[in-house]
Amino acid sequence: MKPSSRHSRRRAFTLVEIVLALGISSFSMVVMLGLLQMGLTRFHDAIEDSAHARINRKLLDEAEMSDFSSLTSARYIDSFPRYYSDEGLAVSPAEARYVVHAILRHNGITRTSLDPAPPGIGALPGGIDSARLAHILFRTRSEPGQGPPFSMMTVIADNGR
Repeated sequence: MKPSSRHSRRRAFTLVEIVLALGISSFSMVVMLGLLQMGLTRFHDAIEDSAHARINRKLLDEAEMSDFSSLTSARYIDSFPRYYSDEGLAVSPAEARYVVHAILRHNGITRTSLDPAPPGIGALPGGIDSARLAHILFRTRSEPGQGPPFSMMTVIADNGR
């Protein structure tokens, strides 16, 4: 007795189906790796922005808590550039990941730790130039050549302290 042809054929994938499945899987993996790279880049940028903000927030808090006369003296700007680690801790220039420069405008005089001073530095935002106000702009840059500087500005008023 001869088995029927219906039962004798095995069910299996054809070579075309296997090649098509491998092609779709490969394409999916390439797309996923591209998305992973983009996600890692965004994650790195977020960490960088967070470090810049943490350092500048620390400097803004320091400026707001300082005596106005010492803040507007040349000695304050002479304390820049300052160097910081990834964690926002002050470190030596050799260990630094971030460098911070400051620009101070008070009573019509602009002092800066940047050499040479950037163009248009005399026109810090704010409009009012009073003996009782000081504009301070902090510019944080990560390792040289690593993107544009992160800037943060504040206006400090002389409250008689």
